Amino acid sequence: MRINNNVYINRNQYTPRFKGSDDAIQEDEWPDDCVDPVNGRVVLDEFRKDHWENTVRYYLLYKRECNIPQIELDEFIREHSKYAIPIDEKYVGSYEFVKVEPNVYRGPLLKGDLEFEVLKKAGIQRIIEFKRVCSRRKKLAQKHGIKYTYINLEMPDIFNMEAFKTREQVIAREKRLCELAGDSDEETQKKIDSRVEYWEKESRKFIDSFTDFIYAMQNEKVYIFCGDGVVTTDTGIFFDFFFNPKRTHHLPLGLCRDRQRMNEFKGLARNLYLNLTEEDKKKMGWDKEFEELFLLELRRR
Repeated sequence: MRINNNVYINRNQYTPRFKGSDDAIQEDEWPDDCVDPVNGRVVLDEFRKDHWENTVRYYLLYKRECNIPQIELDEFIREHSKYAIPIDEKYVGSYEFVKVEPNVYRGPLLKGDLEFEVLKKAGIQRIIEFKRVCSRRKKLAQKHGIKYTYINLEMPDIFNMEAFKTREQVIAREKRLCELAGDSDEETQKKIDSRVEYWEKESRKFIDSFTDFIYAMQNEKVYIFCGDGVVTTDTGIFFDFFFNPKRTHHLPLGLCRDRQRMNEFKGLARNLYLNLTEEDKKKMGWDKEFEELFLLELRRR
């Protein structure tokens, strides 16, 4: 994407890349309310003043390109920023909360009102629980005006979940069981049809929650958590790394060091990918380029 003659966007990192030296930019070069003599555009000093602190990555863009029309800057923000104002770290810094992205924190289970108050003051819009659904936390989230989402990514549950199996695997396993039981062809077909129907229903239920999870990680200020804030959130971050086109974080270090576990997780990611529809991919913001990168990453050792 090209903003003007001097500014280019690095599409892989969603961060601006400039020609020329940043040291050449001086604050006093742009007096308040001046007008660009070439294009006759009013300099957007007020816009820069309001936004630069909350969009540090784009500060030089505002500073250097202050004569870009307002509509172009608005479009740039929409395309390349997941949030308007980042999470207020002064509220979460004293807790066991760890930054994953500027709009995402992770940590242990939330225990009471005080932690929910902290998250609310910090600007968290949604909490995502990986451990187990909890009506008490759901009510506390509702009380404090925070959205609550549950998605089961707990070990070893994910290895037995329907969404991480392919249709072919389900049919092959059911055939083997019928052969061992000595079922007739007619009985076998009935059991296969019933098993596939169950697989479709359960897979769709999980995938709907999963795409909601990826969408929230892209577009909202989120706190993700499990029992101790480590093992199951590592799993969540793994799947976000592979399925979220806008993520900038890396794979969890513990997973990178465990080659066997990494390969098992990649197998799960492959099966989940095979069960996605085009609508699912669209909801998560996929395009053909990202899908190619996804498949390449799965093959990488």
